[in-house]
Amino acid sequence: MRLLHPAVLLTCLAACRATGPGKSEGSAAPSAASPPTASAGASAAALGSATPARPPCPAAKEPLVLAAKQKNPGGLAFDADYVYWLNGFDGTVMRVSRCGGRPQQLARAGPAAGGAVTLFGEDLYWIAERSLFKVAKSGGTPVKVGLGRAVVGVESDGMSWIDDAGSMKLPAPGAAPVLLTKDIPSRVGAFDRDSFYWGSDGLLWKMPRSGGKALELLNTRQAVGQMRVDADNLYWAAGQLAGEIMKLPKSGGEPIVLAPHQALTNGFIMVGDLALDADDVYWSELEGSARVGRLQRVPKAGGGAITLASHVPYGPMSIAVVEGSVYFTAVSDTALPDGDKIMKLDLPASTK
Repeated sequence: MRLLHPAVLLTCLAACRATGPGKSEGSAAPSAASPPTASAGASAAALGSATPARPPCPAAKEPLVLAAKQKNPGGLAFDADYVYWLNGFDGTVMRVSRCGGRPQQLARAGPAAGGAVTLFGEDLYWIAERSLFKVAKSGGTPVKVGLGRAVVGVESDGMSWIDDAGSMKLPAPGAAPVLLTKDIPSRVGAFDRDSFYWGSDGLLWKMPRSGGKALELLNTRQAVGQMRVDADNLYWAAGQLAGEIMKLPKSGGEPIVLAPHQALTNGFIMVGDLALDADDVYWSELEGSARVGRLQRVPKAGGGAITLASHVPYGPMSIAVVEGSVYFTAVSDTALPDGDKIMKLDLPASTK
């Protein structure tokens, strides 16, 4: 029996991921930094010629396998051309074209590595052996950056992580690490430029990233699972098996149920991960004992949930919404010949 990716363990550190380029927003690791662009003053004439447009990928109207035979892949990171991930069972740092193709091994992360990779500038970061490591996104030899317990993610002011000393930040690629505060929460579910957010024992909490007293936002009286945040609101999976999608203003107030629990004849629903774009909340579900899952979407403003894909083999886990497509990992709890997968689904035109 294999263990599922830690994203489904509702009491562990959240897989905090900031989504990548395009329409996606919200902060939580694993994160994806936007690819480098030319400076504002640069022009096609100054560069000699316009950069050729990237050819479009084949349509993925049904879930498309980008990479198979993986070994417990964690949260995903992106640039303009590739999807990156870390295989938890063998510690390999991998990438594959966003159109699919042959996966490439970039590095071996080492023992006790797992979870997500975070793309910041031209480097990939991850946690192993209670330390923060990095490697060039083109591959190479990993370098230890410092101590670390969890990568939080990337925001406009830099990349954040937590170590035994407190909350740390890299203000820019190649810069020296900065200690933000020695006051750190027990876990981080999501963060923005100003605050950390997390759930514990049925309570939702908020604390300034610069340090200070934690503020109780809400007594949910329910378990708190995966969490994401946008400019105004906090979103999370709630309930005993985190099968309900909730929304709350970041300043506190009355919670709103965006998607209620759904009863199944074959057992239960467990939410694997959440993702946001400008208008919608997306999540992955594992359907009870059926060993299949589905991808769901609901408007942030409220309305009925829409199933984007059902009967996904194994069950989707980590999820990201990037430039009109949903990328996700399909992770099994049993060893199968074709292994775990990195998959992609194009969103209907009305949801892009």
